[in-house]
Amino acid sequence: MAEDKFAIARRSVKSDRGSVPLSSHVQLIFAFCLLVCSQKAHAGIKDHSDRFSLALLIQSQTYEFAIESKTSEDIVVFEPNTHEQVGIGVSAFGLGGAVYNSTEFTQEDVVNYGKTQYEDLSGSLFLGSKDQFYLSGYYSRFKGFFIQSSEEVDPSVSTTDPRIQISNLENFRLGGTLYYLFSPDDLSLSAHLGQSAQQTSSDGSWFVRLSYDGLKIKSNGPFIPTTIRSQFGSDGAIEAGEFNTASITLGYGHAFIWGNWFAFIAINLGTGSQFFDYTVDGVKKSTTKQAFKSGTDLVLGYNGNDHYSGLKIVFDETDLPLESIRITTSTVLVQLFYGYRF
Repeated sequence: MAEDKFAIARRSVKSDRGSVPLSSHVQLIFAFCLLVCSQKAHAGIKDHSDRFSLALLIQSQTYEFAIESKTSEDIVVFEPNTHEQVGIGVSAFGLGGAVYNSTEFTQEDVVNYGKTQYEDLSGSLFLGSKDQFYLSGYYSRFKGFFIQSSEEVDPSVSTTDPRIQISNLENFRLGGTLYYLFSPDDLSLSAHLGQSAQQTSSDGSWFVRLSYDGLKIKSNGPFIPTTIRSQFGSDGAIEAGEFNTASITLGYGHAFIWGNWFAFIAINLGTGSQFFDYTVDGVKKSTTKQAFKSGTDLVLGYNGNDHYSGLKIVFDETDLPLESIRITTSTVLVQLFYGYRF
């Protein structure tokens, strides 16, 4: 298990209106650089969607949600004890899906971080002329979390002690995404996100991304330990919540091609509407917010006529501001894949 990142740390408080973080400015600059590098000639696309494809998938997914106080500037971070997953992916005629199974927990790992029950399913579909539309969906469930840097939450816990564990804390995540490519002759999402096509020359395209992300968090009591709960204001005793975000973002994707080798990156930025229903110490609350939304996809690999393989990295973050606290969820997915088209 990697060293704890942080649990309670001092940092500047964002206003309710929010601000675009520095990393997002970097993404904008990078996206502009990719656009400048784009070529005017159309890319060559070879369609393989009529062939059955089978792939071996190995992935590591880091998921965490953090609760930050708007008044004391403190933060507590919850993370599930998840391991590497091995899965099988299949696709044909533009439709694809994958199922995964996690590696075994060691006894030492369970003692130090607890045992998380989790499920992970995903699927995708390419539609329209030249796969101009890309639809994907996901479902995941985590039950059992530990608190990073528990010694800062409870002074009686040392750095070598097992982390504070909340076995009944449960997260459900359900969502979907729809991409629309403005120039499908210049960029193939099915080649780089679905591996059901080949792109034979470098080029890129702007796209619009519509997404829905639903998060449900529940426990038998407040999430935040009593030792620090008073630092989180009127929402410090939050014990359940349903958080729904619908967003629209504008993005640019570019593929760099060297023979059968490729590098693909897509960056999107935009805004969304959020609808929250949550419970604090038995009292139900509701609110609606506007939010900043961003995402990055990076895929590197080899895409031949029959064989394909590569590395996929996906980063996604959602900000959920409430009355006295701010909840942030973040996911980093790193996946290795090898597949064959029949």
